[in-house]
Amino acid sequence: MQTSVVPLTTTATVTEWVTTSTATTSGAATVTVDPPTPTNLISNPGFERGLEGWSWYNNNPNGWSGNVVGTNAADGSYTNAMSVTNTQYLGFGDLRTSMPFTLDAGRTYRWSFQTRNSQGRDPAGNIYVSIQSDGYGVASSSATGGQAIGNGWYQYQGTFTVSSSLAGPKGVFVLGETRSQSAITWYFDNCVVIATN
Repeated sequence: MQTSVVPLTTTATVTEWVTTSTATTSGAATVTVDPPTPTNLISNPGFERGLEGWSWYNNNPNGWSGNVVGTNAADGSYTNAMSVTNTQYLGFGDLRTSMPFTLDAGRTYRWSFQTRNSQGRDPAGNIYVSIQSDGYGVASSSATGGQAIGNGWYQYQGTFTVSSSLAGPKGVFVLGETRSQSAITWYFDNCVVIATN
């Protein structure tokens, strides 16, 4: 009688990001697979490539200016950021993504961005966030309750869930700036929209 020993290789297809146990001849093997890092739907979140993927508009060029500049990030490193300066109590500014992203019906997303300003004050009443789809508002919020993250920077965030009527490949992230009674410069960096489920 002849005995042949043939090595066996098993494979597993991961359909959910969970810890699974597999029975083997020598016992049980447990494999934990970390969930994937969510994909940021904004293609140039930190303005590393200038205004590529963004559009900047204001309705009073005498009182508003905007461009990408180099500055110190929250962690002390040197980074690009969008700089918006308002010098007159007139008009508004509008910074928005120009490359639409897909929003799925019933899915919840988280938006966030980092900002600081030349007066070191909370942006309440001066900055609003809007998520739009084909020109319709999906979510809108004023930027309040930020978390300090260093070097005068604050991070603001919120969540929204997409209805079936607004789902599709036409999502846009908007940072709007309203006029200030005194001259002020805002800096924006690390803009994020990610799915949470």
